Amino acid sequence: KQKLDEIEREHPAYESVMSKVLEDAFASSSSNLIGKGEVSDWIKSLLD
Repeated sequence: KQKLDEIEREHPAYESVMSKVLEDAFASSSSNLIGKGEVSDWIKSLLD
């Protein structure tokens, strides 16, 4: 697993791709906020 991580990080496109992924994730995260109680409701639904 560590060797795979090293290989990925050595790829020339790694930095630009990861930057884009993180930018997109942060840009979309503001519209996907978790409401109060949603996590416990979700956990309960998994146990049903």
